[in-house]
Amino acid sequence: MAQAFIEVDVSQLALLPKAVEQLSGMMGDLREEWRAVTPAIRRRLGVRFTQEGPGWVPLAKSTRADRVRKGYGAGHPILRREGDLRRSFTDGSVQIYEPDWMYYVSPSEIAAYHQWGAPKAKVPPRPIIVVDELAPVVQKAFEDAFVKRANRLWHQATRRGTRAGQSYTSMVKELHGTLGRL
Repeated sequence: MAQAFIEVDVSQLALLPKAVEQLSGMMGDLREEWRAVTPAIRRRLGVRFTQEGPGWVPLAKSTRADRVRKGYGAGHPILRREGDLRRSFTDGSVQIYEPDWMYYVSPSEIAAYHQWGAPKAKVPPRPIIVVDELAPVVQKAFEDAFVKRANRLWHQATRRGTRAGQSYTSMVKELHGTLGRL
């Protein structure tokens, strides 16, 4: 059986592509920042399971009956009988980090069916990855990691204190100017 999985190329979220291009030119390899994004993605996807969406279609009557027969709760939690699917998006996910992009992948064979639905099998879509929800989480985690690294570089380059409290935008501008003079 072919493995079905969901992958997210986080470099395609929100305004990150342009920022990544600029930052990779200034700071080179951004794998450190991408690694820092991973826990934020895990937390957000875990919340989708805990909150059952929001917006997930309730279980069908036949599914509820099957769950009761097998010793699970009738209607809840949705998509969490054994926890394998949830773990495939959190602790069991696979990440690939490159200098200017990353992938975050669920290796589950059933993930895609639940993400987009499987009409022939009467499985309604119950989206786990919602780009509009994930984008600000990824962007914030990336920016926080960038500022942390920029602070370290700033301190190394100038032997001055860090730029704590400085905005991401002003940090980028100032770091670009400083690195340009080195």
